[in-house]
Amino acid sequence: MLKKFQSSTHLKNFKNFIGGGVLFLALNYVVNFIINTKLTKDQLGLFSYYQNIFALISSVLILGMHHGYLRFNENLNSLPHLSKHLGKYLLGVTLALYLAIGVVLNDFYTSSLIFLVLFNERTYFYRSVKNIRTMNLYKVGYALILLASLLLFFQVGDNDYKKVLGLIGFSYALVYIVNGTFSRSSHLGFKDRTITLKDWLKYSVPIALTEILSWTLQYSDQVFIKLFFTEVDLSNYSIAGRVLRLIKAFTSLFLLYYPLLYFEEARKSNFATIRKFRASFITILLIMTLSLIGFKDYIYILLGARKYLEYTGVFTILIVGEFLRISSSIYLTYRTYLKQTFYMTIIAFSTAVCSVGLNSLLLKQGDIYTAAYVQLTCSILYLLLTFLFVFKQERAYFTTKKNE
Repeated sequence: MLKKFQSSTHLKNFKNFIGGGVLFLALNYVVNFIINTKLTKDQLGLFSYYQNIFALISSVLILGMHHGYLRFNENLNSLPHLSKHLGKYLLGVTLALYLAIGVVLNDFYTSSLIFLVLFNERTYFYRSVKNIRTMNLYKVGYALILLASLLLFFQVGDNDYKKVLGLIGFSYALVYIVNGTFSRSSHLGFKDRTITLKDWLKYSVPIALTEILSWTLQYSDQVFIKLFFTEVDLSNYSIAGRVLRLIKAFTSLFLLYYPLLYFEEARKSNFATIRKFRASFITILLIMTLSLIGFKDYIYILLGARKYLEYTGVFTILIVGEFLRISSSIYLTYRTYLKQTFYMTIIAFSTAVCSVGLNSLLLKQGDIYTAAYVQLTCSILYLLLTFLFVFKQERAYFTTKKNE
């Protein structure tokens, strides 16, 4: 299997993912180090809070349509009239949302985070057509713009967290403009006219709903902490999430590529290849998780979070939950392949209800560690439901397909 993988296009594509991804991670590390050290505890808590809110808004309000690229650009086929206009549609919606949210909040710095929509649209498109070089240049370009902006910003002595959010948002916008100016082509010449807008939305809308519910599972605890406790408590908790997010960026190097590999091998009924590749990554992920727990104090120091060392226990609990969720999401690719994304919505709904219910009942009488244990409990439920809807069904599907 290893020789087969090495001789296939998978290895070349995966190396390209890794190459650009590592550079992006390095730049992202420097950016996070600067932000973690420069912002005060109360500012960092609010910074993380709004960043998480806009991560949700940026996908939900556009119905998760950018996710359709990954599923419908198979073999360079998709609908030209959908792909041609999707980018323009998202640009118009994004600009309208930027102005509307800015007026409502009376804050056009924070509202600029909505430009994440444009960043995601381009990165998902380039991923779907395996234009890895352009995708890497796009992501690295964004990171360089943001890093240069932050260095200049803090050099003049300002540390307003809303302006830092603005720098992130305008970096998304600037790299999008540069890409549109110098890119030879924003879309491909597609062939297959069998995919309708209904097909696209049938796939993407359940994913958007799932993202709402997944966000509720992963970040609603910060809403409750902001409601029940102080901004410093919010910062002590959210820093664990910020450290975890940077580590998740490493695992995303695999998760970015895995659906493409799964879809290609599934069409060939190569279940053994899928299973071995998946098992290898989960094993690596487990080793990495245990190592990070063992060296968590050093990780905090390296990421500029020395003043939060008293609360590294929160990180330990959250990273175990994250390991369970990532493992579950890998198995759920089977349902994505079958375009049965409603299963993901069911699982996300169940765990989101679990999170909101337990936090509303327990958190006010507890502390930030209570929120972390709620996260872990819901992650265990996430894993159990995934196995209920995937494990036996996937094996049976490929066994039947192989015997046809």
